[in-house]
Amino acid sequence: MTTTTTAEPLLQVRNLQKHFPIKKSTLFGGQKQSVKAVDGVSFDVYPGESLGIVGESGCGKSTTGRMLLRLLEPTGGEVIYQGRDIAQISAGEMRMLRKDIQIVFQDPFASLNPRMRVRQIVEEPLMNFRICASRKEARQRAREILEQVGLGENHMERFPHEFSGGQRQRIGIARALASEPKLIIADEPVSALDVSIQAQVLNLMKSLQKEYGFSFVFISHDLSVVKHFCDRIGVMYLGKLVEVAEKKDLYAKPMHPYAQALLSAIPRTVPGSTKQRIVLQGDVPSPANPPAGCPFNPRCPAAFSDCTEIVPELISREGRQVACHLYPADDPQAGQQQPTAV
Repeated sequence: MTTTTTAEPLLQVRNLQKHFPIKKSTLFGGQKQSVKAVDGVSFDVYPGESLGIVGESGCGKSTTGRMLLRLLEPTGGEVIYQGRDIAQISAGEMRMLRKDIQIVFQDPFASLNPRMRVRQIVEEPLMNFRICASRKEARQRAREILEQVGLGENHMERFPHEFSGGQRQRIGIARALASEPKLIIADEPVSALDVSIQAQVLNLMKSLQKEYGFSFVFISHDLSVVKHFCDRIGVMYLGKLVEVAEKKDLYAKPMHPYAQALLSAIPRTVPGSTKQRIVLQGDVPSPANPPAGCPFNPRCPAAFSDCTEIVPELISREGRQVACHLYPADDPQAGQQQPTAV
């Protein structure tokens, strides 16, 4: 799917932040400090699309996904779903909203109740959200959903520990599908699985998306998986989005220096390829003490004076969004697109 500017977003995320306070503030001269796990992330998710969020471990992508469901409470910003700010609604309203927004976790074993049978796991959302009027109807619907994810009636009375990792993830997908969601947050859904099983689960999710038309926010550190699964991709670094582009554009010509380095790390499969690996110097800065200006500037081979003083905004450039001083905005008069001084 290719999104268009005329489509109305299903979900709008604006300046989303999550800061975790550090108790031992004496480490920083007695001043109060916090870990800025997510620091001003903005993006849209459109109906029927798959938006990938990629980056190194610790960049804040999983924290972002959990805030979309308020499994973590945001420090600031907005998560607007169908005109309502999820961050501001009551716990009761949020509970009912989870019918439309579901999540598939990274660890399929830890995310399933070990004391519940598979039938009960899938029936639970059907009854809680009143999708089925009776237990008998819920059982029949659970059987149909499990068949859709490749599990049969003979699996319904078993417990999670009786299944393989791939089968457990199918159960997690079945549970997410049961509430008939419009958006699924997939947080590293195949990283714990064998490579052969990964392909099966990815193809399953893609076929179910085509059948039901829901959207995905697909969180992963595996660039090959994201390339196979997603329509648009957002690249995160140290709690910020540095580039958001259509898949074909990003993989053909990444613009941000970090995105260039990240994509250069994909193993070469074409014999005789002259593609060079970009090796970054130094370590990722601490999110408790991020650098001034652009968060990538200490490791960026193209950094100049503005990069150490001014935080680049995520601006529109050549049909994508990029946060880098190397690229001026397509519309330099847009006030919200101008660099913001630290």
